[in-house]
Amino acid sequence: MHGANDCLSRLTRKRLSRILLCLAVLTLFDGNGAMGGSEKAELSPGPPGIMAGDDFRVTVQVIEGSGAYGAGEYVRYIESQGRKRYYEVHVPRGYKDGRKTPVVLVLHGGSGFPGAQRYISGMSQLADREDFIVVYPAGTHPWFTDRMLNWNVGWNHPNRKQNRVDDVAFIAMVIDDLEELFAVDPKRIYVTGISNGAHMAYRLAAKLSDRIAAIAPVAGQIAPGQLDPPPRRPIPIIHFHGRDDVWNPWEGGAPEKSGFTNVKVLPVTEVIAAWAKHNGCPAQPSISKPVGNAVKSTLCPLPRGSGCGAVGIAGRWTHVARGEGNGDRANGQSWNFRVWPSCRHGQPGYLGVTINVGVL
Repeated sequence: MHGANDCLSRLTRKRLSRILLCLAVLTLFDGNGAMGGSEKAELSPGPPGIMAGDDFRVTVQVIEGSGAYGAGEYVRYIESQGRKRYYEVHVPRGYKDGRKTPVVLVLHGGSGFPGAQRYISGMSQLADREDFIVVYPAGTHPWFTDRMLNWNVGWNHPNRKQNRVDDVAFIAMVIDDLEELFAVDPKRIYVTGISNGAHMAYRLAAKLSDRIAAIAPVAGQIAPGQLDPPPRRPIPIIHFHGRDDVWNPWEGGAPEKSGFTNVKVLPVTEVIAAWAKHNGCPAQPSISKPVGNAVKSTLCPLPRGSGCGAVGIAGRWTHVARGEGNGDRANGQSWNFRVWPSCRHGQPGYLGVTINVGVL
């Protein structure tokens, strides 16, 4: 009987050793079988939510070193101008290491933060369906690091410290970092943003035209040459705006409420006309057709087989930040129009505007 117990004990220890070995191996690999770098899990930065029941946070893996990272939610902390900054990344379920994947940078609006933009836009879910990496970079604030954040787009900010922030350099660092960590297609890097984030998208188109393939601004307008020298090439653009917007008015002028000073936006039609001229497009639309409650007017028809172009949506909502319309869905619509997935850096730039008669 004593010998039988010894035998059972040996078998138990052997099975336990195998279980521990399996667990050790599993900790080295993610769900796709890709070995990750040094990681730890935490809740994504930022407050839980604005309304009762909302929680913008998700569990993310902190990227602390190089490695082959698979599908999942990540946060990455980097230093820019001596300041600790971060960006969040959603890698789609179908991601495969070694296969070049397009990237969409989604920029939050003024006084926003990445978690809220991820929650509101629904771009992570869209990324899973359409198979692209979505990145939510964080702006800055004089005191906070994870909320009330803004982008320096060239306006005069009341806090002079904010005017010295180089967000273009930060985004360039983010792109560099992404290319080291993931299988990124460098010819298919796109930017969308809302309000202050839309202004930043336009600035990136001007100053990083050698890296950005196309942009999709939502509720924010800046003409080429208005704040920065125009880009050195045509930029495919899909522009979304609300006719009743009082923060970045459709008709132009000073916003009713703004965290910046000396800001007077140009009329949307004037901005679009300026970009049309820059891109070599006619000033008047050549194609107009209904799309739901909207009329899609394309200024530059696409050459057959080009696979690259842009249209715009203008809704009857006010300003998306006020939550009075469905304009946040424009972030997803920018991809749903299927003008981005095959549009690569260096192709001709096309432009269009859609004027909405209702609410999307």
